Amino acid sequence: MKLKYRLISVRTEAKSINYFGNELEISRENLEKVYDDFTFNICKALRKFSLIFSNGNNVRSLNLSLYLIVILIIVGCQSNSIKTKNSDSPSNVYLDGKNSRVGIILCHGRGKHPTWLVVNSLRKEINRQLGYHTLSIQMPRLHGSWREYYSLFPESEQRIKAAIKVLKNEKGVEKVYLMGHSMGSRMATSFLANNPDSGVAGFIGIGIRNGGDVPLDSDENLRSVTIPILDVYGDGGDGKDAFDAEARSDMVSKQYQQILIPGADHVFSGHEEKMTAAVVRWLKQQ
Repeated sequence: MKLKYRLISVRTEAKSINYFGNELEISRENLEKVYDDFTFNICKALRKFSLIFSNGNNVRSLNLSLYLIVILIIVGCQSNSIKTKNSDSPSNVYLDGKNSRVGIILCHGRGKHPTWLVVNSLRKEINRQLGYHTLSIQMPRLHGSWREYYSLFPESEQRIKAAIKVLKNEKGVEKVYLMGHSMGSRMATSFLANNPDSGVAGFIGIGIRNGGDVPLDSDENLRSVTIPILDVYGDGGDGKDAFDAEARSDMVSKQYQQILIPGADHVFSGHEEKMTAAVVRWLKQQ
């Protein structure tokens, strides 16, 4: 059986989209949300179609060609969105701090990208409010559970080293801070534990995750780090961030500061301003 299909390219100058009554600014994050919801609901619909087809009643009228094309589109989009260790390529995002001698390297969470949610808010606000250089780096990704990410840590270490080199050698930065969210916090704390002479001036952890064996366990990694540390977490969502933060609370000292953002979930939805304000305030004090 032959399938005929056309690929249609759409260009738009619109600034926003109407999504179930909500006006969303056109951005990579919002389009990813729409795409995720779309594929989820399409898959539910396809399962229903499959049940109808198996019953064999009044299904002859269904447009089977369209049904198969939708499957091909979903499979094609999913295969293109999956990144493995071998196919992933760095795509860093930099904001110029001009004459500033301070720079921040930001490490996003598992399977994400340099302009995703938490790191995106921070890189923009730190640059806007403090005038610092910000370099949000593409961390290595794979299609698998968080426990499988340990195999990517050597690569993540190399990327952080390369980012430090860029800021210091090409941008004139003298003081580098490292920031990590979720899996990015695991990778960043592992780097700091393994490279005590990296020259990093301080670490900012957002939604830090504990657990797993070394090098995955941020709690264990941080216990050997001696530079100033900011640990920002929320007590909303599933409560895991607050639970993990409690396990690290014995490290709180002049060198190690914890800040709770009440009600915030793991990605600080609706609490971005409070989260960025806490980070900016801490950086001003350093």
